[in-house]
Amino acid sequence: MDLIDASPEETSLSRFTKLPFYVPVTARIDGLLEEFRRTHQEMAVVVDEYGSAVGVLTLEDVVEEIVGDVFDEFDRPGKAGFERSGDGAFIVDGKYKLDLLEDKLGLRLPRAGYETVAGLTSHLFQKVPKAGETLEQDGLKITIIDASQRTVRRVRIELTGQAGTGSKPA
Repeated sequence: MDLIDASPEETSLSRFTKLPFYVPVTARIDGLLEEFRRTHQEMAVVVDEYGSAVGVLTLEDVVEEIVGDVFDEFDRPGKAGFERSGDGAFIVDGKYKLDLLEDKLGLRLPRAGYETVAGLTSHLFQKVPKAGETLEQDGLKITIIDASQRTVRRVRIELTGQAGTGSKPA
């Protein structure tokens, strides 16, 4: 559609929008998949018991919860996850789960309501850090390799001493 010569009726944004699709924070994953299919939606607003938005959930999130990671054109092939650099440090994806990182490194990391390396770094820096920023804490040296305004994408982690003094939840 060529919008330059179109009449105002033809350029109304309402033709291109959908009503929000809301799901409760307690929704079961199997029900969500069916609901996404039934409504032909690809995204939902997650709401708490008070009706406040607490997050966004995509169809891809639901599918990945069922079958594992699905790589698409936006994922960086060969860079996801956890890899050891030549100097003994570790290059870790921001989406990497802390449980897996703790197992790989044999340490315990501080927890405060987050599950990923991106959550940990934002907690430790007390902000969303920028690429190049470094922090040393609890025997870890964390350097941000790649970050957007909203999240940490990749970090470099060096063990500098007695790492892992945080407590792991039971």
